Amino acid sequence: MITLAVDRNFGHEYSKQELTHLMTSIKAVIYARVSTQDQAKHGYSLESQIARSLELLETKYEIADEDVLAVVEQGEMGDDPNRPALNQALWLVEQGVGNKFVVLHPDRLARDLKLQLFITERIWNAGCEIVFVEMDVDPNNPESLLLYNIQGAIAQYNKAKILANSKRGRRAKVMNGKIPGVRRIYGYCFDKANDTLVVNEVERDVYLMMVDWILRGKDGRQMTLTSVARELSLLGIPAPSGDKWYQATVSRIVKNPVYTGTFYYGKTECRQRAGRKEIVRRPAHEWQSVPVPAYIDEKTFHQLQERISLLGRRNRGAKPKAPYLLKGLVRCGRCGAAVVAGAPSRDKQTGEPIYRYYACSGKGRKIFEVGTGRQVHACAGRNWRQDVVDDYVWRFVCSCLAEARSALEQIWGSGRKRFV
Repeated sequence: MITLAVDRNFGHEYSKQELTHLMTSIKAVIYARVSTQDQAKHGYSLESQIARSLELLETKYEIADEDVLAVVEQGEMGDDPNRPALNQALWLVEQGVGNKFVVLHPDRLARDLKLQLFITERIWNAGCEIVFVEMDVDPNNPESLLLYNIQGAIAQYNKAKILANSKRGRRAKVMNGKIPGVRRIYGYCFDKANDTLVVNEVERDVYLMMVDWILRGKDGRQMTLTSVARELSLLGIPAPSGDKWYQATVSRIVKNPVYTGTFYYGKTECRQRAGRKEIVRRPAHEWQSVPVPAYIDEKTFHQLQERISLLGRRNRGAKPKAPYLLKGLVRCGRCGAAVVAGAPSRDKQTGEPIYRYYACSGKGRKIFEVGTGRQVHACAGRNWRQDVVDDYVWRFVCSCLAEARSALEQIWGSGRKRFV
């Protein structure tokens, strides 16, 4: 048996010889999927799905293991239409690889009725038979198709019901003064027995020291968020993440209103659409509050925010005057950070810009090593000339527009190999 573990980094391009070999040697394609939730709640595993599928193929269709290709997918949601392993399996079937598409259960194929019908239609149109281990589907039997569609609707309903019940349970817990789990909040420890935040005395003192530094300075020096991060590193104070203090971490801590004695639940909401999670900010009047130990009062918190805002206005650089075609659209190929407008090179006599550059935002992040205070650069790569890059991109776009049809066909063909 051939097993393909396909994820979103899978980019194998099949040669004509490889594809021909698969078409002549493979009689069945197994698709196995598991998400973290499924494995925890239902005991599904990729190994058991493949084993049961192989057993069915051997006993019912007399297809041996060596004539089977298994495509496995882990950690993808059942309502996502763009799952990499599913798209790979469908593409192979449409190329003529195998005449049977084997899945343990319809909810492994999809947890959305519309998506289930779309995938099913593609498989049948490819001249391939869908075989489910735990139920039979006959495309020529109206009653069988009805039960199949009902199964898809039930799977979609169950997914929505589980999400709704989880949200309702968490809201009820908050109404009783409890916190239904929370990410790490510096200065507190989460008490799992009572579902609440309790004081971490060491981190509380560090937080109060940060507040004092920003409001009053340290040793006669004005302290910015960057200098606070550097000073904490020099003092060898452990950071929330361990060995590095980020300026962004200090900013997130001192801007958090939880230290005034109120934890707000429901500030954001996670919504799922087509297998993708979207974080949506909810209006303030919908937030639920839970009392927690207070470290500062409201007045001090407002003074702190005003001070931070003033420091931000003073240290904010000038906006770039020249247009940057790709600003905010691309990421660094070395570290994955966003690409921004970098500092230009200037004439030594006049100070006028000579060349402008794209720069990786990872190069400018304020990160300091705990114990030494040494600044750590997340990305050490060089910058890119803005005029050279923009000119290349414009030329490429114009060439595509001049031959729009062939360009679209090329993009579509490439997409089918990887994503469809």
